[in-house]
This record gives sequence, C-alpha cells and structure tokens, in this order.
Amino acid sequence: MSKQLIKMILVAILLVVHESVTFGMDLPGVSKKEFTIKGTKIEQIHFPEIDSTQVFSTKEAIVSSTENVWKLVTATMQTAGIGTHNRKWRSDIPGNVYASLSFPWKLDWGDAVVCEKVSAIAVFSTLKTFFDIVPNVRPDMKFKWPNDVIVDGKKISGLMVNILPISGESHQCTIGIGINFKRRW
Repeated sequence: MSKQLIKMILVAILLVVHESVTFGMDLPGVSKKEFTIKGTKIEQIHFPEIDSTQVFSTKEAIVSSTENVWKLVTATMQTAGIGTHNRKWRSDIPGNVYASLSFPWKLDWGDAVVCEKVSAIAVFSTLKTFFDIVPNVRPDMKFKWPNDVIVDGKKISGLMVNILPISGESHQCTIGIGINFKRRW
C-alpha cells in the first residue's frame, strides 16, 4: 500500500467524521456535495434515512467505478445498519456517525489488512482528538482490535472493510464507519 493511499485514507476518515457531524445531520432530503483532497475528488451524498450506507455504496460501485473519484455516503439514520459478521449496527439515533467511504483500488490482497488497520487507527485518532478538545472530558479509550473503539468500557465505534471486484484487477474498497456519539446506554 502506497504512503499516498495511507495518507488519503487517514485524511478521508477525519473528513468522514467532520462532515458527518457538521454537514447534513438534520437536513431534510438528500444532499450532495463535492470536494477535492490532494487531487482526489470526493463526492458526498447524505441521506436523512437509508437502509445502510454500506449496502448503498456497494450498489453504487457496480454502476460507477470512476478512477480517482472517491464516494462518501453518510446518513442521519440507518434502518438496517450492518456491522461485521452481518451483525445489526444500531443506527436509529440522529447525531451519530453512519458513513461509508468507497474508493477504487488496484488491489494487492495483502493491502486489505493494512487498509483495515490504517482505518481503525484513523478512527481511534479522530475520536481521541475529538475528546481532547472537549473541555473536562477525558474518557478511558481502548482498541478492541481489529475494528472497535471502546470508551469507558462501552463500544462506541466500529468499522468494517469490504473489497468488491469491479473488473479485471480493479476493485472497490469500502470502509464502513459507525460512531455512537449519542448512544442510549
């Protein structure tokens, strides 16, 4: 995996959290936005409600596999959020992060593990930064390797990486991210 791709994943995950928190959390209707990071175009689509950002991203991959365009799908709520091993991810509370980030990848299968680890570190680092800037909040944060973040003994974040073949050596990598900022315990 190239250093450029690792940097893009790290920056994009920071962006996922920022955009999910600041753009469209309570916007009515479907919203679209585009931006560019280091020459890579990112198209964001936000839904007030969707079955699953991961499922939508996978369907989108089949119809659009444009080189150098990343897709960010976010939602205020999901009706059928999924986690690893097809477990249900509770995602009916507005104010949390429900997102999938997809990008084209000429895959080296060894890189899939690296992608998951880089993504997990990016989510953990983003949450640590978030909690560091909130006054008087210093939670006990831990990894539950390889893809969960535990805060004060409770899981608040999970991610999963899916690789989908598009054609020949072209694949799509989709990183699904769920962060429960407002989970009801």
